[in-house]
Amino acid sequence: MAFMNIARNLAYSNPCKQFKLIGKTKLLHKCIRNISITSLFKAKMHMEYENKYAFTILENKGYANSLISKPADNLLSSTQVQDILQTDWSNKSPFTVDDLAIMSMGFFKSKTPIRNLNIVYKIINIVMENANTIHEVSLAALLKIIRYSLKITVNDAVYQMLDVLQHQVPRLSVMCNVHLALVGTATLTLHKGCLSTIAEHTITQMSKTRMKDLERLVLSYGTFTLKPDTKECFFTKVMDELRKAEREEEILKHGRSFACCVSYLGLLGIYPIDLMSKALSKDFLTITYGKQIHSYGREILVINNMAEIFCSNAQMNRLDKRETIILAKKYTDFVPSEDYSKQYNVTERMMLDVMKVLKDSRGGNEFVVADHILPHHQRGDIILCNDAQGKPLPVKDSFSNINFGVLRRPPDKNKWIVLVIAGRNAILYGTDIPTGYFHIKVNELRKLGFHAALVPWSIYSKYDARDDKEDFLDSIINNALKNTPE
Repeated sequence: MAFMNIARNLAYSNPCKQFKLIGKTKLLHKCIRNISITSLFKAKMHMEYENKYAFTILENKGYANSLISKPADNLLSSTQVQDILQTDWSNKSPFTVDDLAIMSMGFFKSKTPIRNLNIVYKIINIVMENANTIHEVSLAALLKIIRYSLKITVNDAVYQMLDVLQHQVPRLSVMCNVHLALVGTATLTLHKGCLSTIAEHTITQMSKTRMKDLERLVLSYGTFTLKPDTKECFFTKVMDELRKAEREEEILKHGRSFACCVSYLGLLGIYPIDLMSKALSKDFLTITYGKQIHSYGREILVINNMAEIFCSNAQMNRLDKRETIILAKKYTDFVPSEDYSKQYNVTERMMLDVMKVLKDSRGGNEFVVADHILPHHQRGDIILCNDAQGKPLPVKDSFSNINFGVLRRPPDKNKWIVLVIAGRNAILYGTDIPTGYFHIKVNELRKLGFHAALVPWSIYSKYDARDDKEDFLDSIINNALKNTPE
């Protein structure tokens, strides 16, 4: 029970004293290591928890990492905390916003989502009700667990929360605002006003913003292919920041965040040659990833292929052919096949179904093939070909496996069509707009000379009859043929 007393003392003590105690008392230091955030919550079950900053100290000092670990007599398991959350919510929340924040830290750190989505939505409502007064540490904890627990957006709750919280952005730290942006990103909920406000505020704090936070923000805007409405271009400010000599030490220490940030700029059609070349330099690759090519992240292959497609004439560092093939084999999935028995996911089953419909309508297996045109993208695409009169042509042997891993261009002057299967998470919530990954994939295919188009799951899945599916696919192909490749 000694650590329970410590938890009680921490809850009531002055934050400055907490730092002093944690820093100087070895016994306390040792005990704190064994205290999970849920232990503090258990202490709350026996006392009135009044100091909302107590858990802040624990997390800032790195003692929140154990959290919901191995259940013991003095700890609550994740299942027990899930049960606690099932307490009657009928009249009002049985927990304060800080109670929920403490539990949220435990769930997030232990990679345990809140399984009851009704409770997640109740937490969203509580965040909105307390928007003006909630402490940013509590808010960040709640935003993280909301993001982690909501896999699919089924209503406007997240959008409404973003609508309310956009007015709090100026008083929040950049780190908290990053979590606000990531909630929208993870649920594919676009709120232009909130994202623009975050960008404007971040510009004023750019020099103090961590590399990791810049990376996450660029990812958020790239996912939505959104260039926020700010007085100064947000992305120009980010790139200028990455070029500063003062950032060099941080970039070397967090090289992967730098490389990811540069690759995410490509989602917005921004290709800074100097930064791309830096990420592909041998010195940077060795320092960041080591000497083994297999250890390079996908972002390196993305940057290299972006350069090949959009900056082909630029004088800059590049990967050699052998390196691109090694990375492509590592980061691409096998395309689904009817000849290979496997438990496919929704997107893969849709791809097989689309291919079956096209084979029946175009003349058989010789006229439809799935392959990787863009090896920096995880999934392959469906490849078709028409002659000048619109007649289907065989495509089966048009792309040799010998060159797998390199970018592929149309092998002749016929009309080459690539259909990109856009699964459940490919379209922004409440819109018909594809995410940045699919938007840039279509652009890349067109740049290489293909007639490319998306086949969205949100529409295709509504058709049951084969004829309806065929008519829908024909309309997509015809629209793709109207778009002249670059």
